[in-house]
Amino acid sequence: MGAVYHRRSDLAKNQSSAKDAGSVASKSNAGPSKHSDTSGADLQQALKYYYRALTSYMLVYGRGHSCTAECYKHIGAIYAKTDYKKALKYYNDAFEIHKLVYGEDHIETQNTSKVYEECKERNRRQRRIR
Repeated sequence: MGAVYHRRSDLAKNQSSAKDAGSVASKSNAGPSKHSDTSGADLQQALKYYYRALTSYMLVYGRGHSCTAECYKHIGAIYAKTDYKKALKYYNDAFEIHKLVYGEDHIETQNTSKVYEECKERNRRQRRIR
């Protein structure tokens, strides 16, 4: 019984962290956007919240859950502002989980795949420029 209560407590904290991360991320324009006018401190704060939420989701739901995938996707969106290689890792993790949970034809899986492919193309172009 205590373990269940502890998990519920983790979930409540997790949901709060995810909301905080979303709030900070939206204020800093950390979503999947083509603009780079973001505050590094705000992005770091959003990452902190998303990592906290991800840890809780992993404890409560495990890796193969849509909430875990969404955290990976949000972390990928933040890294896409500064580091395409890291972003690709998180987008790929989100895609693999969405594929497992929803199947390949689901809109969420397709959206994640699209974001991953766009990031991969930007990474390729960036490497070509250097």
